[in-house]
Amino acid sequence: MNDIATVDSPVKVKQWYMLKSNGVANIRSINACLKVSPEPNVAFWLPGTLIPRKVRKTTSMKKSFFYYDYIFLELADARAFEKFLSDRHIPAYFVHKIGTKDPIALTDTEILAIRQLETIKQLEVDAFKTPLVKPGSYIEVTHGPFIGCKGIVKEIKGSFAVLEMN
Repeated sequence: MNDIATVDSPVKVKQWYMLKSNGVANIRSINACLKVSPEPNVAFWLPGTLIPRKVRKTTSMKKSFFYYDYIFLELADARAFEKFLSDRHIPAYFVHKIGTKDPIALTDTEILAIRQLETIKQLEVDAFKTPLVKPGSYIEVTHGPFIGCKGIVKEIKGSFAVLEMN
């Protein structure tokens, strides 16, 4: 028989936490601190959708965030990470249980709902990327000197349509 006593060390499970920050500069500071955090491989998530933004003649993608000033982090020990941020004078805090200093972990259903919202919103944005007017469509002019005239779209040039009218 073994006379050696084994001590089972508790394995901490990683959970998602919502961290309140004070703006974009603060989020950048937190992101930079993740490389030296006491906990390795911290997952960092800012829920949002990519929206095309036209600047002059080029189109770039810009992320539109759902929760401005909130960061989602997957951590095993949220209290230690909060202390780590406070030691570096970064003003950020977790959402706590009332009357305690224990951060509230998000449930799997809450995370799933946010991920589904991201997917649905991205599908809505992608639906608007396809032009609504195509060559061969019959349309009516609603702005400009030809208002009220109807015609068939012959070609699309950027954001303009060339019409054939009577």
